[in-house]
Amino acid sequence: LADHASAVGQYFGSVRVPSSFIAGASFAGLFTVKAPSEQTERIENLHRYIYHFCIIVAFLLAINTVMVSTAAYTKNLHGDFDPISTSGYMLLKREFEYEFTMTRWSFIVALLSFLVATANRILYEFKLFSLRPTPNRQRRRIIGTAVCLLMSSLIFHLLAFLNSTLICWNSLADMTIDLLKLIVKKGSWKKPLEPLSLVAATTGIGSIIYAFLFIKDEPAQPIQGSKRQHHRKK
Repeated sequence: LADHASAVGQYFGSVRVPSSFIAGASFAGLFTVKAPSEQTERIENLHRYIYHFCIIVAFLLAINTVMVSTAAYTKNLHGDFDPISTSGYMLLKREFEYEFTMTRWSFIVALLSFLVATANRILYEFKLFSLRPTPNRQRRRIIGTAVCLLMSSLIFHLLAFLNSTLICWNSLADMTIDLLKLIVKKGSWKKPLEPLSLVAATTGIGSIIYAFLFIKDEPAQPIQGSKRQHHRKK
Protein backbone atom coordinates (compact mmCIF):
# COMPACT_ATOMS: atom_id res chain seq x y z
CA LEU A 1 0.00 0.00 0.00
CA ALA A 2 1.20 3.50 -0.83
CA ASP A 3 0.01 7.04 -1.43
CA HIS A 4 -1.05 7.30 -5.10
CA ALA A 5 -2.75 10.68 -4.96
CA SER A 6 -0.49 12.03 -7.71
CA ALA A 7 -1.76 9.35 -10.11
CA VAL A 8 -5.20 10.97 -10.12
CA GLY A 9 -3.94 14.28 -11.43
CA GLN A 10 -1.60 12.57 -13.89
CA TYR A 11 -4.34 10.48 -15.46
CA PHE A 12 -7.02 13.14 -15.76
CA GLY A 13 -4.45 15.66 -16.94
CA SER A 14 -2.97 13.39 -19.60
CA VAL A 15 -6.21 12.00 -21.06
CA ARG A 16 -7.30 15.50 -22.04
CA VAL A 17 -4.45 15.92 -24.54
CA PRO A 18 -5.32 13.18 -27.07
CA SER A 19 -9.03 13.83 -26.51
CA SER A 20 -8.54 17.48 -27.45
CA PHE A 21 -6.77 16.39 -30.63
CA ILE A 22 -9.66 14.08 -31.60
CA ALA A 23 -12.20 16.81 -30.79
CA GLY A 24 -10.37 19.38 -32.93
CA ALA A 25 -9.83 17.05 -35.88
CA SER A 26 -13.44 15.82 -35.74
CA PHE A 27 -14.87 19.33 -35.58
CA ALA A 28 -12.82 20.38 -38.60
CA GLY A 29 -13.84 17.26 -40.50
CA LEU A 30 -17.54 18.01 -40.10
CA PHE A 31 -17.38 20.89 -42.57
CA THR A 32 -14.88 19.72 -45.18
CA VAL A 33 -16.77 16.92 -46.93
CA LYS A 34 -17.75 17.55 -50.54
CA ALA A 35 -21.50 18.00 -51.01
CA PRO A 36 -23.18 15.17 -52.93
CA SER A 37 -24.31 15.78 -56.49
CA GLU A 38 -27.13 14.27 -58.53
CA GLN A 39 -24.69 11.66 -59.83
CA THR A 40 -23.66 10.53 -56.35
CA GLU A 41 -24.14 6.78 -56.07
CA ARG A 42 -25.84 4.88 -53.26
CA ILE A 43 -22.62 3.36 -51.98
CA GLU A 44 -21.02 6.81 -51.88
CA ASN A 45 -23.96 8.19 -49.91
CA LEU A 46 -23.60 5.28 -47.48
CA HIS A 47 -19.92 6.12 -46.92
CA ARG A 48 -20.84 9.77 -46.39
CA TYR A 49 -23.57 8.99 -43.85
CA ILE A 50 -21.34 6.63 -41.87
CA TYR A 51 -18.57 9.22 -41.92
CA HIS A 52 -20.78 12.00 -40.59
CA PHE A 53 -22.30 9.80 -37.89
CA CYS A 54 -18.94 8.47 -36.66
CA ILE A 55 -17.23 11.87 -36.78
CA ILE A 56 -20.04 13.42 -34.72
CA VAL A 57 -19.79 10.58 -32.18
CA ALA A 58 -16.02 11.05 -31.99
CA PHE A 59 -16.40 14.80 -31.49
CA LEU A 60 -19.04 14.52 -28.76
CA LEU A 61 -17.27 11.79 -26.81
CA ALA A 62 -13.93 13.60 -27.04
CA ILE A 63 -15.53 16.78 -25.70
CA ASN A 64 -17.16 14.71 -22.97
CA THR A 65 -13.75 13.28 -22.02
CA VAL A 66 -12.18 16.73 -21.81
CA MET A 67 -15.03 18.11 -19.72
CA VAL A 68 -15.32 15.19 -17.27
CA SER A 69 -11.55 14.86 -16.83
CA THR A 70 -11.23 18.59 -16.17
CA ALA A 71 -14.00 18.44 -13.56
CA ALA A 72 -12.40 15.36 -11.97
CA TYR A 73 -9.02 17.09 -11.89
CA THR A 74 -10.63 19.99 -10.02
CA LYS A 75 -12.41 17.56 -7.69
CA ASN A 76 -9.04 15.97 -6.96
CA LEU A 77 -7.79 19.31 -5.57
CA HIS A 78 -10.39 19.07 -2.80
CA GLY A 79 -8.61 15.98 -1.46
CA ASP A 80 -11.75 14.42 -0.02
CA PHE A 81 -10.66 10.81 -0.59
CA ASP A 82 -8.32 8.17 0.77
CA PRO A 83 -5.12 8.20 -1.36
CA ILE A 84 -3.78 4.93 0.07
CA SER A 85 -4.14 2.08 -2.40
CA THR A 86 -2.28 -0.82 -3.98
CA SER A 87 -1.91 1.14 -7.26
CA GLY A 88 -2.97 4.35 -8.92
CA TYR A 89 -5.31 2.36 -11.18
CA MET A 90 -7.20 0.83 -8.27
CA LEU A 91 -7.34 4.22 -6.55
CA LEU A 92 -9.03 5.74 -9.60
CA LYS A 93 -11.46 2.82 -9.80
CA ARG A 94 -12.34 3.08 -6.11
CA GLU A 95 -12.48 6.82 -5.44
CA PHE A 96 -13.25 8.20 -8.94
CA GLU A 97 -15.19 5.27 -10.38
CA TYR A 98 -17.68 7.29 -12.44
CA GLU A 99 -15.16 9.82 -13.78
CA PHE A 100 -12.53 7.17 -14.51
CA THR A 101 -14.93 4.81 -16.29
CA MET A 102 -16.60 7.60 -18.23
CA THR A 103 -13.39 9.22 -19.50
CA ARG A 104 -11.71 5.93 -20.36
CA TRP A 105 -14.75 4.57 -22.22
CA SER A 106 -15.42 7.86 -24.01
CA PHE A 107 -11.82 8.18 -25.17
CA ILE A 108 -11.67 4.60 -26.48
CA VAL A 109 -14.97 4.84 -28.37
CA ALA A 110 -14.09 8.32 -29.68
CA LEU A 111 -10.81 7.01 -31.06
CA LEU A 112 -12.42 3.99 -32.72
CA SER A 113 -15.20 6.14 -34.18
CA PHE A 114 -12.62 8.56 -35.55
CA LEU A 115 -10.80 5.70 -37.31
CA VAL A 116 -14.02 4.33 -38.82
CA ALA A 117 -14.92 7.84 -39.99
CA THR A 118 -11.47 8.27 -41.54
CA ALA A 119 -11.81 5.01 -43.48
CA ASN A 120 -15.21 6.00 -44.86
CA ARG A 121 -13.93 9.48 -45.70
CA ILE A 122 -11.17 7.95 -47.83
CA LEU A 123 -13.64 5.66 -49.61
CA TYR A 124 -16.03 8.54 -50.28
CA GLU A 125 -13.56 11.18 -51.40
CA PHE A 126 -11.67 8.94 -53.82
CA LYS A 127 -14.79 7.00 -54.93
CA LEU A 128 -12.97 3.73 -54.41
CA PHE A 129 -16.11 1.59 -54.63
CA SER A 130 -17.81 3.52 -57.41
CA LEU A 131 -19.98 1.42 -59.72
CA ARG A 132 -19.49 3.69 -62.72
CA PRO A 133 -17.91 1.92 -65.72
CA THR A 134 -14.56 3.73 -65.76
CA PRO A 135 -11.23 2.42 -67.12
CA ASN A 136 -9.66 2.24 -63.63
CA ARG A 137 -12.74 0.88 -61.84
CA GLN A 138 -11.11 -2.45 -60.96
CA ARG A 139 -7.99 -0.72 -59.72
CA ARG A 140 -10.04 1.56 -57.49
CA ARG A 141 -11.80 -1.41 -55.95
CA ILE A 142 -8.48 -3.07 -55.18
CA ILE A 143 -7.25 0.10 -53.47
CA GLY A 144 -10.56 0.42 -51.59
CA THR A 145 -10.32 -3.16 -50.37
CA ALA A 146 -6.74 -2.52 -49.24
CA VAL A 147 -7.87 0.59 -47.32
CA CYS A 148 -10.66 -1.38 -45.59
CA LEU A 149 -8.31 -4.20 -44.65
CA LEU A 150 -5.65 -1.80 -43.38
CA MET A 151 -8.05 0.22 -41.22
CA SER A 152 -9.74 -2.95 -39.96
CA SER A 153 -6.34 -4.32 -38.99
CA LEU A 154 -5.56 -1.19 -36.96
CA ILE A 155 -8.99 -1.11 -35.30
CA PHE A 156 -8.86 -4.80 -34.33
CA HIS A 157 -5.32 -4.38 -33.04
CA LEU A 158 -6.35 -1.45 -30.86
CA LEU A 159 -9.42 -3.31 -29.61
CA ALA A 160 -7.32 -6.33 -28.66
CA PHE A 161 -4.68 -4.21 -26.95
CA LEU A 162 -7.15 -1.96 -25.12
CA ASN A 163 -9.09 -4.99 -23.91
CA SER A 164 -5.88 -6.32 -22.37
CA THR A 165 -5.49 -3.06 -20.39
CA LEU A 166 -9.02 -3.13 -18.94
CA ILE A 167 -7.94 -4.66 -15.65
CA CYS A 168 -11.29 -4.25 -13.92
CA TRP A 169 -13.36 -5.43 -16.91
CA ASN A 170 -13.22 -8.47 -19.16
CA SER A 171 -13.94 -6.50 -22.32
CA LEU A 172 -15.13 -3.18 -23.67
CA ALA A 173 -18.68 -4.57 -23.69
CA ASP A 174 -18.49 -5.25 -19.94
CA MET A 175 -17.12 -1.77 -19.44
CA THR A 176 -20.07 -0.34 -21.39
CA ILE A 177 -22.58 -2.22 -19.21
CA ASP A 178 -20.78 -1.06 -16.07
CA LEU A 179 -20.86 2.53 -17.32
CA LEU A 180 -24.62 2.36 -17.94
CA LYS A 181 -25.09 1.11 -14.38
CA LEU A 182 -23.01 4.00 -13.08
CA ILE A 183 -25.08 6.47 -15.11
CA VAL A 184 -28.29 5.06 -13.62
CA LYS A 185 -26.74 5.25 -10.16
CA LYS A 186 -25.57 8.79 -10.86
CA GLY A 187 -29.09 9.78 -11.88
CA SER A 188 -30.35 9.99 -8.32
CA TRP A 189 -31.66 13.10 -6.62
CA LYS A 190 -28.63 13.58 -4.40
CA LYS A 191 -27.87 16.87 -6.13
CA PRO A 192 -29.87 19.12 -8.47
CA LEU A 193 -29.71 18.27 -12.19
CA GLU A 194 -28.02 14.88 -11.62
CA PRO A 195 -31.07 13.04 -13.09
CA LEU A 196 -30.19 14.73 -16.39
CA SER A 197 -27.52 12.04 -16.81
CA LEU A 198 -30.34 9.55 -17.38
CA VAL A 199 -31.91 11.89 -19.92
CA ALA A 200 -28.56 12.21 -21.68
CA ALA A 201 -28.12 8.43 -21.85
CA THR A 202 -31.66 7.92 -23.16
CA THR A 203 -31.41 10.58 -25.86
CA GLY A 204 -27.96 9.29 -26.86
CA ILE A 205 -29.27 5.75 -27.36
CA GLY A 206 -32.26 7.16 -29.26
CA SER A 207 -30.00 9.11 -31.62
CA ILE A 208 -28.01 5.97 -32.42
CA ILE A 209 -31.22 4.07 -33.24
CA TYR A 210 -32.56 6.83 -35.52
CA ALA A 211 -29.20 7.24 -37.24
CA PHE A 212 -29.08 3.50 -37.91
CA LEU A 213 -32.60 3.56 -39.37
CA PHE A 214 -31.68 6.51 -41.58
CA ILE A 215 -28.50 4.89 -42.88
CA LYS A 216 -30.32 1.60 -43.40
CA ASP A 217 -33.21 3.04 -45.43
CA GLU A 218 -31.53 5.86 -47.34
CA PRO A 219 -29.29 3.81 -49.68
CA ALA A 220 -32.33 1.88 -50.85
CA GLN A 221 -33.87 5.04 -52.29
CA PRO A 222 -33.31 5.71 -56.00
CA ILE A 223 -30.85 8.43 -56.88
CA GLN A 224 -32.36 11.54 -58.39
CA GLY A 225 -29.62 11.82 -60.99
CA SER A 226 -30.16 8.30 -62.27
CA LYS A 227 -33.85 9.03 -62.74
CA ARG A 228 -33.14 12.09 -64.87
CA GLN A 229 -30.64 10.22 -66.98
CA HIS A 230 -33.21 7.44 -67.50
CA HIS A 231 -35.82 9.96 -68.70
CA ARG A 232 -33.33 11.57 -71.06
CA LYS A 233 -32.58 8.22 -72.67
CA LYS A 234 -36.29 7.71 -73.23
